[in-house]
Amino acid sequence: MQQEQLEKLAAALPSCALECMKVSLPQSSCTLTDQKCQCTDVNYTATLERCVATTCTIRQSLTTKNVTSSACGAPLRDRTALVSYLGVGGGVLALIAFILRMVARLRCCGGTFGMDDWTMMLTMSLVIPLSALSVVLADAGLGKDMWTIPLDNVTRILYIYFWDELIYLSILPLTKISICCFYLRIFPDRRLRTATYIVIGLNGWAAAIINMVLDILVMVLPLRQLYNLNLSTRKKAYVMCMFSLGIFVTLVSILRLNSLIHFASTTNLTWDYVSVGYWSTVEVDVGVICACLPAIRSLLRRVSPGLFGDTEKAKSYGMNSRSPGTGSRFEGGSHVQSKNEDRQFYPLDDIDTSSETRLHH
Repeated sequence: MQQEQLEKLAAALPSCALECMKVSLPQSSCTLTDQKCQCTDVNYTATLERCVATTCTIRQSLTTKNVTSSACGAPLRDRTALVSYLGVGGGVLALIAFILRMVARLRCCGGTFGMDDWTMMLTMSLVIPLSALSVVLADAGLGKDMWTIPLDNVTRILYIYFWDELIYLSILPLTKISICCFYLRIFPDRRLRTATYIVIGLNGWAAAIINMVLDILVMVLPLRQLYNLNLSTRKKAYVMCMFSLGIFVTLVSILRLNSLIHFASTTNLTWDYVSVGYWSTVEVDVGVICACLPAIRSLLRRVSPGLFGDTEKAKSYGMNSRSPGTGSRFEGGSHVQSKNEDRQFYPLDDIDTSSETRLHH
């Protein structure tokens, strides 16, 4: 019986793998008929894999790995469901956030569309195919060991992954540019606006560590302006926290960077690329959701005014608006408010959507 199994194993293995076995066995304590030893001896396995990698073609190497793994009873690993569920689930959440943002911008809801919204539309036009490609990649075998799927599928996965990464690298800067355009709508401070324009320009060169630095810059840009708002400490902390939710995107970027360490040297790409893929998807979806949160808050506040407590609009004094839209600015004097005057709180969403005015600092 054992002899028959050995004959079947020899028939399934490529000739180059058989030659490697002949070279590797004498260097170990295993014999040709001791299959258990061959499966458990780490030194023998490493020697055999090095020999196969240098003497066999890629197709022959994958065949060898598949045959030996099956003979040793190695479990069939499968994370394809994770790839699909994260891609579709995150995409749906991002789409819901985007739709709520668009509803908040409708005239009937007191809003108007700005450059930040048009940029987010372009972003979502890329997020949707990115989510759909997660399903295509999972169906092709992303999430399984490379030697357990047809070699043609490996080629297909690499081809789709190439376009997937191009879409990903386009979405990241667009999301940050949308957030920066939102800053330009509500903050008139010249220094902040200059810094925002610089960050928008730098986003064209964003990648890896530079991308994480830009994430932090995008979050830090408005904090000084928000801190100087004439709000109570509680409301000031609330608004600053809402603007700082992008820290989640930075954390995901760090987790993704950690997975990239093994990206270039992998010998099992259809398994190892999974972590890079789903962290990229999560990063994109969380970024879109964070960018839509201010508009969602505006919508929820109109639907349920009591949801955020006392949110009575403030009145503006002695200010003249130029043209409406993203380019509007205030000039002239302003009524100085006490930081403790909650009844004169001017919420950012009102400035952004209904009056299209900016805080004058």
